[in-house]
Amino acid sequence: EPYADVAGPGVLTGYLGTAWICVVLVLIHYFLIFDPSQDPFELPAGGNSTRRWVANPIDALFKTMVETVFGSLSPTGQPPALQWMRRNPKLQAAFDKVILAMCDVQIVTGLGILVSGCADLGHGISAYHFLLVGLVAWFSNLTHIAGLTVLRRYLHRRPFEKWIRLSLMIILSVMLLTAIGPTLFFNWPAWRSQDDNQGEDQEQRQGSAGLPGSYAICFFSPQRAIEWHYAVTDVSLEASSSFQSVLISMLLLVFSLGSRVIKLQSSLSNAVKKARGAVSNKYKAYLRRVYGIEPPSMERKPRVKPLWLKRALFCSQMTNMLMLRIYADLLGSSLSDIYWLLVSAIWGTIKLFLAKQSVVIDEDSWAFGQILPAFLLVAPLLTTAGVF
Repeated sequence: EPYADVAGPGVLTGYLGTAWICVVLVLIHYFLIFDPSQDPFELPAGGNSTRRWVANPIDALFKTMVETVFGSLSPTGQPPALQWMRRNPKLQAAFDKVILAMCDVQIVTGLGILVSGCADLGHGISAYHFLLVGLVAWFSNLTHIAGLTVLRRYLHRRPFEKWIRLSLMIILSVMLLTAIGPTLFFNWPAWRSQDDNQGEDQEQRQGSAGLPGSYAICFFSPQRAIEWHYAVTDVSLEASSSFQSVLISMLLLVFSLGSRVIKLQSSLSNAVKKARGAVSNKYKAYLRRVYGIEPPSMERKPRVKPLWLKRALFCSQMTNMLMLRIYADLLGSSLSDIYWLLVSAIWGTIKLFLAKQSVVIDEDSWAFGQILPAFLLVAPLLTTAGVF
């Protein structure tokens, strides 16, 4: 049956539109305002920092490339607009306020729609609509994660607010993981979104334990759901499109949550850097012993290796170390956060449209419950006008 309060155009526009606006704002902030040489954990004016901040080399290289491109477009060869944007505290405050407003609205509404969806389980919410509940909440979580990508310094100076937001984000993420877990049995979007011939082949090959009109609460019993799955197909559950899709979603969610928790906490961020430094130092000491720059810490005389073998070992191990350092710098960079943010946004959008296309149902009317979610898009504009 139609359920416009979950699948109506206003609801989807409000959540999907807000998430993508936030993603675009984060992209603009990174390209135009973000300064990798600026310590996100610096103390307010008058405080003494106990550590020296070193810019991430990946971010520094990428920002240099961006400035070079903008400089080539400028008649003077310099990008004065970028320098002005970086040094304009009012512009930085505007981005902080706008993104904060979007995060505040989305974290509350995301928790609300998950609580409402779980409350409807006992009243017979369908598998299709519960799938949409999880996808809509995905964009609420995405908006909050996007905001935390930008607000590291803002939240570091406000510890109480930081812990409140982290706690809410963890609660939302745990609830979202719980909500999308049963959807690994909802395999119909994988073949109903294709053309008729391919869809029939996929349906016969993979099957689906759940159908759009099935009661969603039934799939919170894994044993029952697994029995239903193998009752309609011989294909293993792990090989089904829905299982692999849910697994990717969970990995993206856990990775995003873990990286934000580490990067928002100066102690965790410093611990990761110290661990990396210790591993790097041990690896460099190992390379010195391999190449014979310093003797090994053993009493017995080491076996002498030919010079060509030493060089080959040294070059191969040095290559491995450099690759590991590049990957570590890449994972720790803000550019990596931006990349995975885009991947999560595109992934959620594709899944949402596949789910909508898999069911033919009239839920496109703008009813009473559609207007308020659509007005979520207006809040960032009002906040921007207020800041300027």
